[in-house]
Amino acid sequence: METLVIRRPDDFHVHLREGEMLRRVLPFTAQVFERALVMPNLTKPLISTYKVKEYFRELDRYCEKQGFKDFRALRTLYLTDKTLVGNIAWSQVWENVLAAKLYPKGTTTGSAQGVLDVERLGPVFAEMEKRGIVLSIHAEMPEMHSDYAEDEFLIGPFWWIYQNFPRLKIVWEHVTTAYMVKLLERYPARVAGTITAHHLWLTRDDVFSNPHNYCKPPAKSKEDMVALINAVTSGNPKFFFGSDSAPHWKWQKERAKAKAGVFSAPVVMPLLAQIFEAVGALHRLEDFTSRFGAEFYGLPLNTGKLVLEKRPWKVPLAYTRDLDGEAIEPIVPFLAGETLDWQIVL
Repeated sequence: METLVIRRPDDFHVHLREGEMLRRVLPFTAQVFERALVMPNLTKPLISTYKVKEYFRELDRYCEKQGFKDFRALRTLYLTDKTLVGNIAWSQVWENVLAAKLYPKGTTTGSAQGVLDVERLGPVFAEMEKRGIVLSIHAEMPEMHSDYAEDEFLIGPFWWIYQNFPRLKIVWEHVTTAYMVKLLERYPARVAGTITAHHLWLTRDDVFSNPHNYCKPPAKSKEDMVALINAVTSGNPKFFFGSDSAPHWKWQKERAKAKAGVFSAPVVMPLLAQIFEAVGALHRLEDFTSRFGAEFYGLPLNTGKLVLEKRPWKVPLAYTRDLDGEAIEPIVPFLAGETLDWQIVL
């Protein structure tokens, strides 16, 4: 049986939610990844040092209760038009915030308090630049067709930020187009991008046929998907892994106006192994998931190991029980009911 052993990976973009959903989905990330950059777009977004402290205290308590002693949740702050310079300073000093997230208002789940005018945040970006806090961007223009929303953001608001803050480190989250790949390759090392597993697997046709494949930004064309696969298997350190695993209850996905988000955490590493193997690039999986992101964020490489075996398994149709065996509202994982070639050995 073929076995793959890699350095324990990082997930530099994950949604762990809150309350009952947090308790249900956290194990899928904490059992596999040594670190995860947790997104701040909650029901009550993490817009202040106090809210960051309150949320991550809950998360850390649950990790301790479940025995996830080797897992570390990396902290983020949610930017609004009213974010103060002091929020940046105190969030780093007291809560060790690693990145601040920019959501253009109205572009995705939890973006109602997002940013309308990036130029109003000039002093905030300057403080982040001074302190080495990374700017994480959901790069879509509001109220624009999804095929063009990312590209338009990058030649508009992003360009203003990039020009005016020459030492600010910036991440384009969930890169989805061939154009974004080509553009990102031209920027210096301080600008990087995360790529998800599901955008390496889906095209827009898959989104139309299954609401559980719907996310923001949505999957694009086959040509875009191929460009993303080429990027992640190229060995270019500007591209690293962020799952953008974003769970919702089954009923929230199977209704009119389904919630945007793909719950990929249960399958991302087996799926990535399958994709990388298919193009003869298994030897580059570790760099993409376990090295490039850590180096960009200035973090030490993980010391643990993750073992995968090439042994087929069928993805459950839904998860209906928690770790204690108690019944919960169903959550449907990405690729529910499908068979993957690789599986994790925990």
